[in-house]
Amino acid sequence: MYPTNKKVRVYRRKSEEFKNNTYLALLRMAGRCFSFNGVGKIIIVREKLNAAKYINILANNLRESAEMLHMDYFIFQQDRAPPHTAKITSNWLRDQNIPVLDWAPQ
Repeated sequence: MYPTNKKVRVYRRKSEEFKNNTYLALLRMAGRCFSFNGVGKIIIVREKLNAAKYINILANNLRESAEMLHMDYFIFQQDRAPPHTAKITSNWLRDQNIPVLDWAPQ
């Protein structure tokens, strides 16, 4: 359980509406890696993500997942979330020679 000072809405089944033992798990993001060969590491992120934290996650997990999946070559895909599109992230991916699939703006 991760404490929060924000109001949180909890959904329960009708039969559980008056139970006091409600559990709340706060999850910001789950980074996942998958390919034709299978599934790589799943990274749980519980705090707000910025570009520096995102780069740290990639640096510690991306190549390892590629190795787990027996991938000598891959094209990295990500959405257009601000930590993903930050200039520092783009520069890091370029410096690491990691090709990125371009997404069209919405």
